[in-house]
Amino acid sequence: MVVVAILAILSAIALPGYGSYITRQKLVAAQSDLQALSMNMENYLQNTTQYPSASGSIDSTAALKTTLPGWNPAASADFRYQVTAVSNSAQPPTYTLQAIGTTGNVSGCVVTLSSANLRTLAGCSVGGSTW
Repeated sequence: MVVVAILAILSAIALPGYGSYITRQKLVAAQSDLQALSMNMENYLQNTTQYPSASGSIDSTAALKTTLPGWNPAASADFRYQVTAVSNSAQPPTYTLQAIGTTGNVSGCVVTLSSANLRTLAGCSVGGSTW
């Protein structure tokens, strides 16, 4: 009985910490995916002199993978990726990339990276407001 009680106490302490760890790792994967997407956007700009856009945005992971076939997100099971606010007429051209959490503890998290390298994190239970 004592052993069961000790195991219950240890589990109560360890499980919340483990859940937080998993959430942070998913956010790190999304951040890495956004950095890779940013590099693919810059490569596209070098090849075509403009960023890809469908009326200023590409709002699905599948459309992004089709447009930028060199990009393969690792966290696509937990995040939906999109390109917003593309402006090819600005000097220099600009864009904003977002990873929006869709499952579990990352649901509602929005990780953002802009062409000016502004990085924000919103709606998450872990982490601050920047990354």
